[in-house]
Amino acid sequence: MNEFNLDEEEINQLEGEEIINKYYSILKSKNKLIIRFNYWLYAIFAILRIILCFNPFLIFLLILIYIERGISMFFGITSIFTTYLLILIILLLPISLFLGTFRRKKELILDKFSKTLIFNQTTPRFRQLEIIDFQKIEEIIYQDNECGFYLFFILQNSKKRDIFSGSIEDCRKLGRIIAEFLDKPFYYYKYKFIGKSEKISQMR
Repeated sequence: MNEFNLDEEEINQLEGEEIINKYYSILKSKNKLIIRFNYWLYAIFAILRIILCFNPFLIFLLILIYIERGISMFFGITSIFTTYLLILIILLLPISLFLGTFRRKKELILDKFSKTLIFNQTTPRFRQLEIIDFQKIEEIIYQDNECGFYLFFILQNSKKRDIFSGSIEDCRKLGRIIAEFLDKPFYYYKYKFIGKSEKISQMR
């Protein structure tokens, strides 16, 4: 079997405890660490954002349906059927987004045998593998900015590779697990302003 063939049988043969978090689950053994990210939560949040964005517009359309010639005055639409079709399309947007996101799978595999880190992402249409050698990883960082907290690798030549975004507790917990497994330094960077951050402390 190819060492990068990440099928269910190989994963199920791992010995170790699976630690469940609402955003990710972890399967850990002595030589392998697998992190599965739960995209269904991201799908739910995406639906909520779409509903919040389109809800006022949808209510406005419903009101116009019951106003005489309201649709034609504002949009030039003379057919009530066309209006209902437009509303249906708006309602289907969050559903299609949920189905598309829900079917995505993302895993981060750290393998001490091959000394590689593997980002494995699959969708109904494609599969993407990104392989990084352990030696290219210099440190693990979690940092805050105006949008939240982010966990990422610092690679050689100061390149960044995103791992996870979420709460400070989730980033800190996941970062510590990865840092201990790789025996790499783990730091917290304080966001100052665009493009600038300050190293605060080492988290071990």
